[in-house]
Amino acid sequence: MLPQNPLSSAITQKILASLDKHGVSDVYNFTNSGTGLLPDDPSTTLPHDPSFQGLIESWVAAGQHVANHTHSHA
Repeated sequence: MLPQNPLSSAITQKILASLDKHGVSDVYNFTNSGTGLLPDDPSTTLPHDPSFQGLIESWVAAGQHVANHTHSHA
C-alpha cells in the first residue's frame, strides 16, 4: 500500500530540508511514467491525485531537478 499524501508531502519536505541544510544541490528526483499526475492515464498503477503535482513543484522550487523515467525499457 502506498503512503497517504500528507505523509508523502512530509517526506518530500524533510528530504528537501536536509538537502538544503547540508548544501546538497543538483539532486534528481526521477518520476516514472504513470505517476498519477494525469487523470485517466492508462500507464499508471497509481490513482490520479492532484497533490502529486505539488510535490514535484516543491522539488523544483527548491532548486532541484526532476527527470522522467519509464516503467519499461522495451
